Amino acid sequence: MTGRGSIMWRSVAGTVLLTVGVLIEAALLYLLKDGADQILSTIDWLTMHVAASLVASTGIVVLLGTVTAVENTKLRPSEAFIFAFPICLFLPFVGAPGLAVALLHGAAASARRHRGADRWQLTGLSPLPDQTPAERVAGVLDTRGFTEQLRHPESSPDLYYKVLAAGNMRAALSVTTLKRAVEHHDERIRLTAYQTLDRQVSLLNGEIQRLEAEAADVTCELAGRVWSRIASNYHELLTLEQDEPVARRQLLDKAATAATRATELLPHDRSVYLILGQVRLMQGDAAGATTALERSLELGMSEQKVVPYLAQAAFERREFGRVATLLCRLDDAIKAYPPLQHVARYWA
Repeated sequence: MTGRGSIMWRSVAGTVLLTVGVLIEAALLYLLKDGADQILSTIDWLTMHVAASLVASTGIVVLLGTVTAVENTKLRPSEAFIFAFPICLFLPFVGAPGLAVALLHGAAASARRHRGADRWQLTGLSPLPDQTPAERVAGVLDTRGFTEQLRHPESSPDLYYKVLAAGNMRAALSVTTLKRAVEHHDERIRLTAYQTLDRQVSLLNGEIQRLEAEAADVTCELAGRVWSRIASNYHELLTLEQDEPVARRQLLDKAATAATRATELLPHDRSVYLILGQVRLMQGDAAGATTALERSLELGMSEQKVVPYLAQAAFERREFGRVATLLCRLDDAIKAYPPLQHVARYWA
């Protein structure tokens, strides 16, 4: 008998056993309603109930085996029977068909689930990776990373919607992609990206003005939080205006002033020192950046967030031995994505 024929006969046998067990349970429940003691003794009724549960459980296990055989999934009948029999025993008539439907549906869904190798891995990075994983060969357009899709002349409705959705991301995460989209040949994608960048600049400027007005009317500690938000917004605005030399210089001065003010009001806030260190780096003040970044580490900021900036400051101070030492402290997952991937490989 062929494998397909064997599965068919097992499916028929399982269905027959399940049906017989359910019918016996139905008859026993009917007798229980009308007085089973007039027809069967209690011992006989319980014996028949146990036998019907055994038959129904066996039918369920046989049917489950046919599903897993089709999907080439291993099944231990003993474990399935140990699970099915108590349910059929303690939930007569209802338990057997309900359990059969649930298990068969679950087995079929489980067998069809994706079992391939996971190409992405969870990292401590807040930005989503926009590069195709090294182990995966890029096939059709949609399997590439978002930024990669924008490098190719083809356009699609999906690509337009992705650019549109990027407007809901923080500017620091979306600016690179949106600026690449501005250069795309598709007019709709290009105009959408340009309008999104312009809207993000306007929103950040409006938020900064509101916070600066609010900072004068709040208590000392709350003012520190407000100045921290102002510094963060200036830093995010810098990512949008980094190609404008005059605007960049003005924004750097304002960001440094706001971050310094925040550190004075919140001397134990690790995130404020991280922002100050990033701004000092952008100003070319490697020594000031190192001081602020090390203070952020002392206050408990994650090494994975601070060390890349410390390595950049060490490089600018020409402390090349320290660059390699610092990069060794990073997790391999964080060093797996560009541009840090290439830097870490060079200094390894």
